[in-house]
Order: sequence, then structure tokens, then C-alpha cells
Amino acid sequence: MSIHRNQWILAMLLIIAPFISGCWDYTEIDDQIIISGIAVDYDQESKGITLTAEITLPTFSGKESNFNSKIYQGKGQSMLDAIVDLASKAGRHLLWSHAKVLILSQEIMAQENLFIGVMDWIKRTREIRDTIWMLVAKEIFAGDILLKSNPQTQKIISAYLDGLFLAQKSETFLSVPFSKFIDDLESDSVCSALPTIRLEDSSNGILPLLEGTALFYRNKEVGWLDGKQTRILSLLMNHLKQAVFAPEPSGNQNLKGVSLKVDNCQTAIQPVLGPKGLVMKIRVKMDAQIGEIDGEQDVFKPDKIKKLIKADQNMIKAQIKDLLRLLQRNYQCDVTGFGNKVAAKYPKLWKEIKNRWRNEYAAIPADIRFKLTIFGSQDSMKETKVGP
Repeated sequence: MSIHRNQWILAMLLIIAPFISGCWDYTEIDDQIIISGIAVDYDQESKGITLTAEITLPTFSGKESNFNSKIYQGKGQSMLDAIVDLASKAGRHLLWSHAKVLILSQEIMAQENLFIGVMDWIKRTREIRDTIWMLVAKEIFAGDILLKSNPQTQKIISAYLDGLFLAQKSETFLSVPFSKFIDDLESDSVCSALPTIRLEDSSNGILPLLEGTALFYRNKEVGWLDGKQTRILSLLMNHLKQAVFAPEPSGNQNLKGVSLKVDNCQTAIQPVLGPKGLVMKIRVKMDAQIGEIDGEQDVFKPDKIKKLIKADQNMIKAQIKDLLRLLQRNYQCDVTGFGNKVAAKYPKLWKEIKNRWRNEYAAIPADIRFKLTIFGSQDSMKETKVGP
């Protein structure tokens, strides 16, 4: 009896050993290829997909280790076909969990079935994280961003772009992860927005330049915002953390060349149902300091500070109005999620208007109030003068 009992215990130990001794699904890293970023283009010839992938390769020199990148491409009639083709050329298992960026071409987004297939694959696969950054290549092939970029400060293009997004210090582009984009894409009211990227020659190599915003209703591109308009969009979305405004207020020639450095900005947008219908209530509070004074001018006298605040408030308020006019009348694109706030606050009204929301949104007036505070130390409130 004891022999049978010992045999039974031994069998149980053999069964549970993999679960208590480590990862039973462990795969050698040498058997895998690490994908750091991908780009998806529409292949005009095959009417399918061209998938460009940047892979990360470790290199060793003595006791030091570094990383380089290599580019592979795959083609197919669907995203899965292109991945299979890519894997066959790579010769090893593809590891997607380290992918940082997904660059889409304008052409692939216009192909509804292919575009939805790409989004569906990313959504369903367990390997790609929903924090992967989304971008649109502006007027070039998406794959060219990975193939032709050559920033001297970073050998891995995807890591270079990931660093820009994580820093979140630029006011000229949005940082949009896949989770945010897919939520907006599936929304009844919200238009989706993606940062645009292009290539630019510079003394530091061929750089991938992030600037501007592409606006989409479903998979159709309805408009584009430049860097300055994107800055105001970030303000409306309450995402503006740091920015520089260089106003030139008309009628105040002595205040030209005075730039503001924004240190804090808070924006609240709420729907208000009045006797004439919905109103977009926008409240902005901005704290800033004098960033730069072009020329010798004493702008820190109380009367000039008041003029500067008034001029800057009017300028930024006018930029907000211009952007809203563009979003509402030209693009009919609710990219700030105002419709979601209407649905939450006035659910009965929302049921009546949600099917015609784009038309309703275009006609909603805005009530904008903007408060600017300029502050600084005594040292910063001294103009720079050239000696005699």
C-alpha cells in the first residue's frame, strides 16, 4: 500500500512541478524577434496591405551591449496574411509586446474593410498592448517613416517617437494611445484625432517630424489641423501642460514681441440647456509668465501688464473661436467629446438628437470666458538692456 501511495505522490509532484518551478510557457529570447514599431500601407497593386516592421537587435561590444534596428516587410490581402508573410521572412517568432508605435497611411484608413481588419486584429490580439501610440503618415507612405528616418540621436525610430510621446512637452501634436483611439472610433458622437507625421531633412539627419492633427469621422478623414490649431485643441481638451504664445496685439505696438510661457492651464467644457437650446459653456484659467521680451521695453508696469493680459486674452479667445468655427461648421467634428457630456447630463435630449448629432453640433453657440494670470519673480520682471 505504501508503494502505491509513494508512486501516487511522485506522479502528483511531476504534474505540478512546472507550475511551481517557473514559467512553463517560457520561450528563449534568441528564438524571437522583438517588434519595436509597425507601419501599415495600402498596396495599390494587390489591393491589400504592406506591413513594415522595425525590429530591435541587441549588439555586443566587449562588456557593453547596445541596440540597433532592422526593417522587414510583409504583404497580404489582410493584416493576418501580411503578418504570416513577415514572419516567414524574419524566420523566427515575432514578439509584439514591445511595439511602441503604429503608423497608418492615409490610404489604408480610407479602405474601410482593410482598416477595420487592422484595428480588429490589434484589439483582439493579446500580444500588442493598448498603450501603443497611434499616428498617421501625412502625404507619404507610412513605411517610409521607418525606412528613411535617420535621427542621429537615436538608432531605433520607434524608441525615438515613443520618447517624444512620453515627454508630452510639445504643444503641436497629441499623444493618442490605441485605447483612446478605438474608444473614439466606436463612439456614437466623438470624432477621432491622430497626430500626423512626416519626414524632414535637417542637419541632424532625416527626422520624423510630429506636427498637426488628422481628424476622422469613422474611418473617413474630414480635416486636418496645423501645429498652432493643435495647441488650441489641446487647450480645449484640457491637455495643454506647457506652451508658448507669442502675441502681436494690434493697437499695442509697444507690446509686440512679448511672449508668454504657460505653466498651467485648466479648461472645463459643459453643456447648458437654455431657452434657445444647447450652449457650449467653456471656462479657461491660464497661469503664465513672461517668456521673452524682444527689445528693450518695460512691460512690467501695472498699466502695461493690464494691457498685455487683455491683449493676450483676446488673442487666445479669438483662436478658440476660430478653431470651434472650423470644427463645427467646416468639419462637423466633435473631437472634444462634447456629445458625451450632453448624453450624461441630458439623457432624454440626447436620445432625440444623437442620430443627427453632427448637424446639431455645428449650430451650438459657445459661451467662452478666459482668465489669464501673469506672474513671476522680481528678477524675472526686469527687462534685459544693452549696456552703454
